[in-house]
Amino acid sequence: MRARLPVLPRLAASLSVSLRAFLAAPLLVACADPVDDTGETGPLRPQEGVWSATDFSAVSDTCGWEEAGHAEEADTTFALVADGDSFTLGIPGGQTIRWVCAFDGDTTFACEDDVETTSVDGDGVTFTQGLSGLLSSETLGIARTSFASTCLEDSGCDSAAEAMDMPVPCAFEAEARFAWESPD
Repeated sequence: MRARLPVLPRLAASLSVSLRAFLAAPLLVACADPVDDTGETGPLRPQEGVWSATDFSAVSDTCGWEEAGHAEEADTTFALVADGDSFTLGIPGGQTIRWVCAFDGDTTFACEDDVETTSVDGDGVTFTQGLSGLLSSETLGIARTSFASTCLEDSGCDSAAEAMDMPVPCAFEAEARFAWESPD
């Protein structure tokens, strides 16, 4: 019987759910001059509202995420709230995951790493989730995210690995198409 885990480890354990939230946030798309959807040049800022992340693929993966078929299950939506040169991303429906992101250029941004240390089946494990990216327009980009689990136990984290059905430690990065959903 699997142990009931706190929100972040529970999401990491299922990966199909955790990555819906976690992988859905950052953007990475090559673009020349930033042009918003009205044809104006200058700093791009994302539209507020509902965004979707689709077409996930692993860039690197020692967790077995893509091999387990989680890329096909990772498509998700989330809410984006803008505040000048920063924004927050949250999962609609009452999930507790939220990222605070800021721009560090006309189109590039980075989100604060989400770090949680918890006990999983008696093993101390730290989960770190990172988000960053680059907008190609106010409504389009490609998501890039990273995830790492580390063991705090000198003897290893075999119990945690078994409970989460993935190796501990492990890490992966993935990309996805990231698009604003027009309310029309």
